Amino acid sequence: MNRRFPRLVSILIFWSLVLLGSAAAAPNEDRLAGIDRFITQVMKDWQVPGLAVAVVKDGKIILTQGFGLSQVKTGQTVTPDTLFAIGSCTKAFTAMVLGTLVDQGKLNWDVPARDYIPFFKMYDDYVTAHLTLRDMLTHRTGLARYDSLLSDIPQTRKEIVDRLQYLEPNKGFRSGFEYSNLMYVVAGFLAEQVSGQTWEDLVRARILTPLNMKSTNFSPDEMQRSPDFALPYGEEKGVVKQIPFAQIKAAGPAGSINSNVRDMANWLLAWLNKGQFNGKKIITEKILQDILTPQVIASGWAEYDEKSFSAYALGWMVTTYQGRLMVTHEGEIDGFHSSVSFLPRDNLGIVVLVNKSDKCPVPGIVAFNAYDRLLGLPETPWNQRIKQKFAQMKEAQAKLKADKEKNRKTGTKPSHPLDAYGGIYGHPAYGFITVTPEGDRLKVTTGDKSTFLTHYHYDVFETAEEPPELAGLRLSFNTDPAGDIASISAPLEQGIKDIVLTRMTDKK
Repeated sequence: MNRRFPRLVSILIFWSLVLLGSAAAAPNEDRLAGIDRFITQVMKDWQVPGLAVAVVKDGKIILTQGFGLSQVKTGQTVTPDTLFAIGSCTKAFTAMVLGTLVDQGKLNWDVPARDYIPFFKMYDDYVTAHLTLRDMLTHRTGLARYDSLLSDIPQTRKEIVDRLQYLEPNKGFRSGFEYSNLMYVVAGFLAEQVSGQTWEDLVRARILTPLNMKSTNFSPDEMQRSPDFALPYGEEKGVVKQIPFAQIKAAGPAGSINSNVRDMANWLLAWLNKGQFNGKKIITEKILQDILTPQVIASGWAEYDEKSFSAYALGWMVTTYQGRLMVTHEGEIDGFHSSVSFLPRDNLGIVVLVNKSDKCPVPGIVAFNAYDRLLGLPETPWNQRIKQKFAQMKEAQAKLKADKEKNRKTGTKPSHPLDAYGGIYGHPAYGFITVTPEGDRLKVTTGDKSTFLTHYHYDVFETAEEPPELAGLRLSFNTDPAGDIASISAPLEQGIKDIVLTRMTDKK
């Protein structure tokens, strides 16, 4: 027998293993080849100034890249370190930090909230007695969004909690999914009550520091002190322009975090590694699974075969993509849109951040395209599909607006002189608006924003197009039995009846 033969076999086996190892390592990066051209085209199609993306696979960060401009006027480009607002992707941070308190025995998902906050009170006494942290984090309290309550009203988290008792529910308690930013504010406040720390300090100490998320912060002011941050942009009548940063402050637990894809990649690694990062346990696997367990159906059957219906867990949406289990959440806040998602069984996660709002679909389009590539699947034409869907939505909105105009009664006039409509109108949860006659118009002011009212018909007036937050509202002035103007009915929230603001002698 030739003694060289075993040695030759050993050499062949060695190099085969080396080559196989290289082939196993290469596909992830190879499959993303060309995605930069795809991203650039999608950004152009949707007029997105800047975008950043990160991909993690099998415990490693395999991509962090910036595209386009973080600041259009100066020409500053997006990098992996560029800060973006992540909006409602903050909710998973709130869920995790609460989970660490559950880990310590300081909280229980299923104990009534008023056991931790004695003055907690909802509109309905039964809900007050039974509503839990799990109810808050899974959006099954029945409370409508009431998002306008969080805009431009100086308030503390306690003041927001105090106002809950005046807000009527939109659905029955635990009868279904009703997305509520307010409940995440309450959950953050509850964490503060049991820990003695602010929500921001809790998140920083228990998540950001151990995950080495050094650039992540909680406010536009902090964000703009960084050397690398994105400005917010919105679209109006087809034109993209810079808009102001959102100042939500007290509503932080629902959506105030600003981060970059380098930090957010670490965030994904912790979730994919069962709550551990760099060998350190951030949260126990048991509590992590509690957070990721679906609790309430959040949508009907998906309109595309690649996706299933969605359920909501605690701060995360759980669904499937291409037959694989997916955990995901999107976030939108003035001038920014984000998508954070991962496939637990494929050990794969993607974050996409853009500096444009107005329901910008680009983060989802880019994420799905990256998943298709990395899973070795044909690329689904998401960009074309979503373009078609948005065109149909635009047509439907135009038709709805035209249908509403059909109800307008022409040739009518207000029942009172304009001076009679002036005054202060208040609601125990929403605070105050002031109506002031100015010449032949009425001016309405709420917080630091003002707009003019145009007569629509009878005692109904419509707000002007600026500022966008107050645009297109039809305010109905109501009279008392004596015939005097006594209140305003305003459609401040979608899906619920008009909010009634009562005329007051003064703000007291």
